[in-house]
Amino acid sequence: MDYETLSLRLADTFPSLSPQLRRAARFVLDHPDDVALTSMRGLAGAAGVHPSSMVRLAQALGFDGFEDLREPFRDRLRHTRRFSGRVRELQTDRGSDRADHLLATLRRSAMENIATTFDAEGLTVMRAIAARISTARTVRVLGLRASFPAAHAFHHAYRMIKRNGILAGGAGGMVVDDLRGIGPRDLLLVFGFAPYTRDGVRAARFARSRRAAIAALTDSRLSPLAEVADETLVIANDSPLFFQSTAATVAAAEALVMLVIALGEGDAVHAVEESEGVLDIFETYWETDSR
Repeated sequence: MDYETLSLRLADTFPSLSPQLRRAARFVLDHPDDVALTSMRGLAGAAGVHPSSMVRLAQALGFDGFEDLREPFRDRLRHTRRFSGRVRELQTDRGSDRADHLLATLRRSAMENIATTFDAEGLTVMRAIAARISTARTVRVLGLRASFPAAHAFHHAYRMIKRNGILAGGAGGMVVDDLRGIGPRDLLLVFGFAPYTRDGVRAARFARSRRAAIAALTDSRLSPLAEVADETLVIANDSPLFFQSTAATVAAAEALVMLVIALGEGDAVHAVEESEGVLDIFETYWETDSR
């Protein structure tokens, strides 16, 4: 079994697991390098579970023991050069320009995150989310803290082509107010990455309780947003630095707008022309004096 197949099986099995096995499963999926390199006892300690939970998790996924579960993670690591190793190389390479190395590492990181997010499975999910956006009565867009820039980027572009977009919590933290009236014909497009904000998770669960459709852009199939979502786009956000990369998230937001435009036929053209007309009336953008 390869790593991607195992990840899907883990996501499918997750709801039926005990709380201890859920904790172990979440840690395993969120720390694939550690699974490949760390002892079972060490993993259990880091996950906050008993070592026997790791064995039971492996058996719940159809493996004879934990060592069999570990093999797909080791195979993944053999074929993937992780960013932590690059940073170690940067710190030990004293004979070259460290700033240039860091910039090159960051660039590769962003490119690989985008390539991973835009794989065949990711593109299929993007098309499904775009279809839901295109048929929703309203599209509530939510991204808090570090997720806000991508949510705002989507909403800013989306409002050029549609009038039914609402940026939830975009001003004054009014998340609750902006979700008022959400129902079965509406969509919540929610952005959220570990550590997940309480309001983001609560908003997704509230939307689910109101039978609204939910599309999540998040970092794991086991994230609390994915647990309630109809569609989940897993975003790669690895970074050699201390914060998560937003490159793939913003790229995915742009891709969704592009797909919605493609599904909208002539409506998008008319909407953008109307938006441009209003911008011209207000002289929104600076124009260089050509005289």
